[in-house]
Amino acid sequence: MAHGGLGLALAQQGQLASAIEHLSASVRLDPSVARAHTNLGAALAAQGRMEEAVVQGRAARALDPAGAEAHNNLGAALATAGRFDEAAEEISEALRISSTFSDAHRNLGLVRMKQGRDDEAIREFTDALRSAPMLADVHYNVAVLLARRGDSAEALEHLEAAVRLQPADQAARRLRGCAIRGGHEAVTRRAAAATPHPHAHALAALPTCARPSHFSDRISIEPATMAPTPPTAVQSMGPPKVV
Repeated sequence: MAHGGLGLALAQQGQLASAIEHLSASVRLDPSVARAHTNLGAALAAQGRMEEAVVQGRAARALDPAGAEAHNNLGAALATAGRFDEAAEEISEALRISSTFSDAHRNLGLVRMKQGRDDEAIREFTDALRSAPMLADVHYNVAVLLARRGDSAEALEHLEAAVRLQPADQAARRLRGCAIRGGHEAVTRRAAAATPHPHAHALAALPTCARPSHFSDRISIEPATMAPTPPTAVQSMGPPKVV
């Protein structure tokens, strides 16, 4: 099995250290493959090695400057490293390339939420839900932001959606219960202290990749999942998508 394919298999099994060894070998064998850098960056991010993930993200973006995923994934890595202004630039570029890219809207919403730019965060989360209405964590984050500004009725609608989609989600259930029992003032007070949802995997989520760690508090920006490349050149995982 080629290094890229073996690295993908190991990453799927959660063996990140070994996966990174093989993905690094794949990059060394053919550094011109953007996906190889993307997949290595996703594995590094999953291990919490964010600055190294940023380096690989920049390499992938240089090789694929017109690719929305490359910009989104680099933005996710930058956000996870706490470099929010740079992250916003990259994710915004991803949305200029692909305006309906739900993962990018989700990631930019998380960045704006972290920056305290709540109205912009609500707009990005709302755009993400238009194309991906099943994202429970996005419903939760919208609810928190709406409740903070006093829109408790609309916040409750999103909390109901979050609980319906993820019945075991204790964060959403607690805030929902507060809204039902305590009304407007109670939910507004609790939302003021709430952080983004712990499962807000915003970095593009590919179905086969391990999730990277949260970048702060309960926010997690996740690189796109890795996926096999077409049978050309070195086989490697697809670009990490930040969900």
